[in-house]
Amino acid sequence: MTRTAPRSATNNSEAESRTIATAGEIFADGSVIELVAGIGGNQPALLFWNGQEATLAPQVEYGGRIYRAVDVEPSILEATRFPGVPVDYGTTRQLFTELATAFEPYLDFSEPEAQRLALWTVASWFSDCLSSPPTLSVCGGAMEGAIRLFRLLHSCCRRPLMMAAVTRAGFLSLPMTLRPTLLVNQPSLPSRLRSLWSESNYRGIVVPGNGGAVIAVTCAKAVFSGMEAAAQPLSDETLHLTLPPPHPELPRLDEQQQADIADYFQPRLLLYRLRHLHEVRICRSVVTELRFPINELASKLAACVQGDPELALGVIPLLQPQDDGALDSCNVDSAIIEILWPRLHPSASGELATKIKISELTESINTYLLSCAEILQYSPVEIGKRLACLGLSRHRRGSGMFLLANRDTIRRIHQLARSLGLGKLVAGCLECQQAQIPGGGASQ
Repeated sequence: MTRTAPRSATNNSEAESRTIATAGEIFADGSVIELVAGIGGNQPALLFWNGQEATLAPQVEYGGRIYRAVDVEPSILEATRFPGVPVDYGTTRQLFTELATAFEPYLDFSEPEAQRLALWTVASWFSDCLSSPPTLSVCGGAMEGAIRLFRLLHSCCRRPLMMAAVTRAGFLSLPMTLRPTLLVNQPSLPSRLRSLWSESNYRGIVVPGNGGAVIAVTCAKAVFSGMEAAAQPLSDETLHLTLPPPHPELPRLDEQQQADIADYFQPRLLLYRLRHLHEVRICRSVVTELRFPINELASKLAACVQGDPELALGVIPLLQPQDDGALDSCNVDSAIIEILWPRLHPSASGELATKIKISELTESINTYLLSCAEILQYSPVEIGKRLACLGLSRHRRGSGMFLLANRDTIRRIHQLARSLGLGKLVAGCLECQQAQIPGGGASQ
């Protein structure tokens, strides 16, 4: 690493042509460039990690190029956090234990819930290393609890941004070169944005930007969707978290406490990232004890636990409740899929429904739920709202509201069957082949 010395006008011009504004670099030899907090809240500085130690510098010369810190828009700089210089965290187990312990009292979480949240938080520090960063879907009836959760995550996640009222255009205008962790408080998340996040959250995927450019928008996200969080997963590999009811005696969490938590964990999590970044990138952890897609989620979370194999194996029992929950077919969302599934495949006579009346669909769903000993019954209006939450569009056709059996509907039903773990598969169906669940049974 070298500091820039005074140069002639010619040399300065040559240097400028080799200068790259960066938000971080990962080199093949294990060297890393990171953004860290600037002095007095100013623009971030550069930190160079050579695999053994870290050095601060205004710019870094490496591989014939000169790297300087990217300029961060002042409002973004104020809204996010960058870590200070790395601080030793002890052992991997010590870091994870301290992080989970920090979550428990402020959120009234059980120990397993706090541990799952700690896993996701650490994974946010490797969102640029995983093929698809896991999404955290937060469910609960009280927005105040979600805000408290997000304030804690804002202290511990990598480059966090707490946001609301996010639109598709607004999302695409964010400085995604920072690879921020988005903490989105938005129960009314637009379906177009939800689809964009689901389809684009893979490393190497780009989406159209302005002026013919393309941009990568892959990043870690935590989304509070109120009571609708479980109805429409944001991706196949979503970690679900249900907030407990508000507790009036929870300890205070003000800005100073948040800053203290950040000052403690951010530098330690940075060093953990620097030490294990390349291991996480090449890790091919495979979890076979859980069903798809929970096993894929578990594999990614386990890959982020380096230096403690026993702790990594502990990911499996932590995700077992979510895997077991995927088997519950006696809820309204699963009932909708169970009823719609056969109607969106050709019958024995080869006929395929073209539209399904919502009132008739509601009767079938209520009958199905009664067969599961579920006494709660739904009205057509309530079923219509559930369909909308699941991303299924209704249309008015003369005598009432209908669900059209078009290609979008068929594809969405297959995606939902997969995400809800219903194991649906019809021989000869192209959509079934694309959304096939290992071990799923056939259904006609």
